[in-house]
Amino acid sequence: TFQRAFEVARSVGASDQMALAAIAFEWLTWSINKPDVNSVLLCKEALLALPADRQALRAKLLAAQARAFKDLGFTDQAAGLAREAVELARQVGEPSTLCYVLESVLHMSSGPAHIGERLSYAIECLEAARAAGDLEKMMFGTTRWIYALFEAGEIAGVDRAMEELESVVRQIRQPQYTYVQAGFVTMRALLEGRFTEAEQLALQALTLGQRLQSQSAEGIFGMQMFMLRREQGRLHEVAPIVEMFVKEHSGSSFKPGLALMYAELGLMDKARTVFEELAVNEFMGIQQDALWAASITFLVEVCASLGDRARAELLYRLLSPYATYAVVAGEWASFGAGSRFLGQLAATMGRWQEAESHFDQALAMNARMGAKPWLAHTQFQYARMLRARPAPAPRDVERARMMLEDASTIARQLGMRSLETRISDVYGTIF
Repeated sequence: TFQRAFEVARSVGASDQMALAAIAFEWLTWSINKPDVNSVLLCKEALLALPADRQALRAKLLAAQARAFKDLGFTDQAAGLAREAVELARQVGEPSTLCYVLESVLHMSSGPAHIGERLSYAIECLEAARAAGDLEKMMFGTTRWIYALFEAGEIAGVDRAMEELESVVRQIRQPQYTYVQAGFVTMRALLEGRFTEAEQLALQALTLGQRLQSQSAEGIFGMQMFMLRREQGRLHEVAPIVEMFVKEHSGSSFKPGLALMYAELGLMDKARTVFEELAVNEFMGIQQDALWAASITFLVEVCASLGDRARAELLYRLLSPYATYAVVAGEWASFGAGSRFLGQLAATMGRWQEAESHFDQALAMNARMGAKPWLAHTQFQYARMLRARPAPAPRDVERARMMLEDASTIARQLGMRSLETRISDVYGTIF
């Protein structure tokens, strides 16, 4: 229908309507995740037909074309058009136009290389939305701001932005936005290790998501329960559910979680089978979506358990851009400092100095974030690395002992039964 509208507009020389139809066509193909080369072609033709004085529409068309290029895999062209669209929208001086363009551009931006850009764009989008009095765009800008702050590990900023989010949700009074807020609140509780509270919050979010008929509600709840049960030493309770889910969704992004679950339960043959399947073509088959970084970290844990040095090198290369950032999965979980996982991989490869440097960075970042569960995991893995390397110095032995004791204290306080057991086993072995 949008294509037909474009053709009718073209036949009568209605350039504004051509632009609107092209923008709508791109939005639809993006929203249903079906990239279409016609999105690029329609935007290109509409841009050529548009008079020079229609700058606001031109900015929106450029943003739409940029996102269409990005979805088709032409990232360089997309980046150039996105910058042009943002600059033009700023010159136009209409808050609503700037909001629209920034929203489109923010949908394109992912990965650690763009965290700083996402932060600045999100704040600019929020400010423009306030000026336009557009609550929905305010909601979008605030959620993108929070997400980027989680990635940057700026938790004090997250808490300030969460207050802004609460204010917007209270004003907008729409259940879907209450659900988004609930996801961030649950994520925050998990990061701090408030597990009992996090479980209740996750259940409340699930109930709301089901009422809204959200397609992702059960999957998000399942991943949050996976995290909780793992820490509580209760993964065996959800193992049949995870296996059934992955079986029913053969192309599922949850396969890395299945491999990790097997490794955690000591089923190493099964863990290796799933790991080998995912390692084909250097892990390129793992879907490049909001769960990609989390999937890679799950596989890091499995790789370390298997002692697979060759795959450790591959995973290290994939995850290295996260060396100074936190790993975040959608709006449902933060896995703390990315440097912790790089430390595990470096230790697996026997690159002891690199491992030490990464673990030092992870200790500092997780402590700064107040990410107690991930701090405890870092202390445990760091201690194990210090004792594993050849001829550890007495100073390293003592450091390892102190870190294990600190990790044990946190694990006991938070009810991290799985880690408590692991610490006890290692402590008795190496001391």
